[in-house]
Order: sequence, then C-alpha cells, then structure tokens
Amino acid sequence: MGIWSNITRVFVKEVDEPTENVENRSFLQQMGTSIDDIISSFGFNKSNSGQNVDSKSVLGLSAVWRALTILSDSIASLPIEVVQKTAENTTLNAVRHPVTRLLTISPSPLFTPYTWIHTMVAHAALTGNAYAIIKRERVTRYPKEILVVEPHRVTAHILDGDKLVYKIDGINKTYKADDIIHFGGLSFTGLAGINVLETLADNFGLALANQEYLAKFFADGATLSGVIKHPGRLDDNAMRRLRRSWESSYGGSSNSGKTAILEQGMDYEATGLSPQQAAAGETKKLTIADISRIFGVPQFLLEDLDRATFNNIEHLSLLFIKHTIRPWCKRIEAELNRKLFPLDEQGEYIARFDLDDLYMSDLDSRGKYIETMMKWGVLSRDEIRAREKYNPIADGSGAKYFVPMNMQDPTEPKPELEKNIPGEDQ
Repeated sequence: MGIWSNITRVFVKEVDEPTENVENRSFLQQMGTSIDDIISSFGFNKSNSGQNVDSKSVLGLSAVWRALTILSDSIASLPIEVVQKTAENTTLNAVRHPVTRLLTISPSPLFTPYTWIHTMVAHAALTGNAYAIIKRERVTRYPKEILVVEPHRVTAHILDGDKLVYKIDGINKTYKADDIIHFGGLSFTGLAGINVLETLADNFGLALANQEYLAKFFADGATLSGVIKHPGRLDDNAMRRLRRSWESSYGGSSNSGKTAILEQGMDYEATGLSPQQAAAGETKKLTIADISRIFGVPQFLLEDLDRATFNNIEHLSLLFIKHTIRPWCKRIEAELNRKLFPLDEQGEYIARFDLDDLYMSDLDSRGKYIETMMKWGVLSRDEIRAREKYNPIADGSGAKYFVPMNMQDPTEPKPELEKNIPGEDQ
C-alpha cells in the first residue's frame, strides 16, 4: 500500500506555508468578496423580525432541533467501509488499511466514528461548513487522528494565487488544504459553503418571533383575556390594586380555569382570541414547512403528520434518502477519499457508505430484494447470509449461484426440438 510514497516521505521534509494572508486579488475581484467573508461563523445575524439569529437561538426551535438530529443521525448510523479496487474490476474489503480503523473504530480518543460524523453533519447543515484537522503519522504520513473544529474558528486564505490554506483561531499554525477535512452545503465558489444562518436569517427569525409571541401570550393568561368594566371612575391607587389583584389571582396559565369573583358592580367581558393570536398557530405550521425545506427533511419526520398517510410516508422516505441522505454521503465520501488516502492510493482505495439498509427499511422489501438477487444469480446464499450477519453454510453449498432453467445465451443457436413423426420407431 503506497510503498514508494512511504519511502519518499521519510526523506522529504514538510514545509509549512507562510502564515501571512496573501489573497489572490484577481480571484477576489471576480467574486466581489474575500473568502474570509464567505466562510461561515456562529455570529449573530439580525433578522427583519427583530430576532437575533444564531446557533443557540435557532436550536431552541423544536423543528430545527429535530431536523438536525434526524439528518445527522441518519448519516452517522450508516455503515462505512474502505474497499480496494483490483485490476480484475473486483472490490476487496481493506480491513487492515489504516484509514479503516480511523473511520470504523476510533477517529480520535475524544469521540467515536458515530459522534464524529454526527457532529460534522450538524455543523455543515446549520452553518454551511464543517472542518476537522487531520493529524498524520510522522513516517508513513497516514492519518492517525481527526479532530473536529468549530466552524466559527476557521478562516481560509489563498496564497501565491492558487494555494488554499486554513488558519484556526487559537492555533498558531497555517494548515494546508490537504490536512483539513472540509465539507459543506450549497456554495458559489466551491471553496466554502454559504452561511445558512445568515442567508436564511429571516426564515429563522420569523419562527423565533412566532415562538416568542405564543410564549408571552400563554404566560400572560390564555383563558381569561378580556376587559373588566367598572361603573364608576377609579383613581390610580385603586387601578393598580385591581390590576395586581386580578393578575395574581387569574393571570398566567397556572391559574387557567379559575372562577372570577367581581365586586362593586364590575363586569368582565371576554374578548377571545384576536386574529393575530389565531393566526399564530397557523404561522407555526408554516415555519415547520420552511425548516423542512431548508434541511431537506420531510415534514412527517418533524412530527407534522397533518397530511401524512401510510402510502405517501413510504414514498417520502425514499425521496429523503435519494435527495438528501445520498447527496450528503457522496459529498462526505469525496472529501474523505481526497484527503485521507495518499496520492498513489487514490482511486485504488475508497471509503464509501452502505445505503442498502436505508433502501430496505422493512422486512417485506428486504425479502423481495434477497429473493431477486439470489434467483438471478447475482448473489450466492453465503453472500446473502453475510449481508444479513449470518455465518456461511457449513458444508460449502452456500457458495453456489443459481439461475432459472429457462435462461439461455442469445448468441448461441437454439437447440432443435425432437420431432415425433407418426410411424417411426420410437
């Protein structure tokens, strides 16, 4: 595995890039901004609703929390493997490759592979970018550890016109692009994802404002909202006493349902919900749909089941895999294969996710898949048993392949049928 590259690495000294920021001015003039402006951060973004939008406030929305959890958990729970492509166009599991242990056992002493993928996807989905530092072996230069870095600490620079490097707040070192795993969402430059919190601040701000409005509405009393009429005129002291007495006895959701007792000819007139209050509930549903579109997670997975049926849930689940999970997996695979393997091993060794478990989420679909693959000779019984986590058949018969008897090679001549002529000896 990369013998020549390992030998040369022993004698070639790695030279760090200069630490100063030398921007590619022609590139920046074309783009109209600097890469530092494009790299996402967790800073405050003021929305038109008046709400401050940042990672902490947005995660206070239950739909955002659920969407990020669903997306991150779905990808982190997928099996990932390292395989070797041979000259015979076959693939072998590279179980002893250093990258295999990194991706399946321990990317770092600090976290498991599940936690690492989960955190990276959450960073990329919410801020547009996810970063991790690759620490390498001194001699072989194979990766030995991957450390997650918060996106707001990372800035990117272009040196000498065509070299992309990264600087991390709190670390006095410039990292080459080859030593930083970086993947994100939608991008106009290919170098950094667009800041989701900043670009969609108004969408998140509307949800936050609506949530704050409903919280204050219920805190001030959801049942006894109305007008108290007094036949006479109250001075300021009496007004304050009446207000204080009413709010302490009947204000707030904890006092909802109590019977009000009025004196001195006073009358209470309930006003009911205003049009704004009535619309707040509908606005909440609209914000759930908004968040569903932002993260590509179907609404029924956010516990919004108003329009969900048994039939369309299955179809929407497949669309979620096809249009959300699969693109994320391909994006991650491309970055891992480019950064974790040495140049002379790239293309020969690849890391890939196994999506079969997601496509066959129920036993009926799984049974039909197994039956089809075995009936047409694509998989043997032992190969199917291995996929289902069973041991091979002991007598070795499970290694055979089966095809239907009526199958024939179209390039071969058809066999002549025997003719039964009357009068001939049989």
